[in-house]
Amino acid sequence: MNPYVVSAEVNIFNGFLAGSIPFERGLNILSGENGTGKTQLLREIKLGHIKTSSADTLRILAFSPKRNSERKNIERIAQEILHLLLHSYLKHIPGS
Repeated sequence: MNPYVVSAEVNIFNGFLAGSIPFERGLNILSGENGTGKTQLLREIKLGHIKTSSADTLRILAFSPKRNSERKNIERIAQEILHLLLHSYLKHIPGS
């Protein structure tokens, strides 16, 4: 089983947002308006303020859609996810 982030301990905005943020196994997406703490949360994760499912090395990808090259990566990943979901869904329909 691949290791994953179970939770992140955060204390950002001078304590305004403090506590534990849980994550699910698999893909987790952070989104929100500017100034809502997304980058600060990623910094906390990068600093190691996280609980993981195992001691194995984690692979964490972070994209900023403000950059065209990263926007293209996000679009490619989203298309791959949609393809996998559709393929999985169709496998469960009789006669397909």
